Amino acid sequence: MEQGTLDITAGDGTAIAVPSGQAVTLLDIIWNSQGPNGPAPRFRFVAPAIAKNGGTVSYEAAETDLVALCESYVIATLAQKGNSAPLVLVSIADRAVEFGVSDPEATQYFETFSIAGSTCSREIF
Repeated sequence: MEQGTLDITAGDGTAIAVPSGQAVTLLDIIWNSQGPNGPAPRFRFVAPAIAKNGGTVSYEAAETDLVALCESYVIATLAQKGNSAPLVLVSIADRAVEFGVSDPEATQYFETFSIAGSTCSREIF
């Protein structure tokens, strides 16, 4: 998919609470991102504390944060937009990384979730 065809909502820098207590902000939402079976909005967050060098949040804590972000921020945002996407992609990175660009220095974690009501369930592909 070409960058020019993406439907992107930029984050506003507002802190989002997560279980680990780390500072997390929304980088952007890519509404027309494609998943394995069709459209799957991509919610991308910045979480500097997951950095492999100097970070203070473990993968296990970040994994819990991904679920919390899905069940709070993602579901609420989808409801506000009237979007009933059955599948979403949620990621956190220690720095802003341009979509589709490789940054070997960045620490990034990704999860794909199916949504049923107010619950996000991990999907394995």
